[in-house]
Amino acid sequence: MIQTYKTFLSDDENIVRVNFVHPAVFFFPLLYLLIGALSGFFHPIMMAVILLMASVPFVAAIIHYKTTKLILTDKKVVLRHGFFSRDWIIINFERIENAYLEEPLLGRIFGFSTVHIGGIGTTNISVGMIANASAYISDLEKQIEDNNKDYQLAA
Repeated sequence: MIQTYKTFLSDDENIVRVNFVHPAVFFFPLLYLLIGALSGFFHPIMMAVILLMASVPFVAAIIHYKTTKLILTDKKVVLRHGFFSRDWIIINFERIENAYLEEPLLGRIFGFSTVHIGGIGTTNISVGMIANASAYISDLEKQIEDNNKDYQLAA
């Protein structure tokens, strides 16, 4: 799997961590589908309408779950997301200004967070419902610190 990410790496660059979207992204879409299925006891046409409407967030959750990856190398941060148009956002460590997490209560219980990485200028990365995001941020801080040590030694 890591071989598929080698296209954006330089020769001396290695992947440190790859984080994915947490399966909790399916909670509300599945709840909507359950409500739609239960509404069939009252009115079958209404059940069909609710199930059709609930299928949209469910498909969006599947696309988000399958296509979003937050990749940390020893030189940069990469976000890959999208299905119809795939977007790659790449920020080198020298361009990172800050990185932090938003952890809602359910996120702390089930292990997901929103990752925010601010770059210098207009480039920012914000990805919701990333699994094990605190480990990602701590690895990012460690890589930036190691990168700064190497830069100071070279100067």
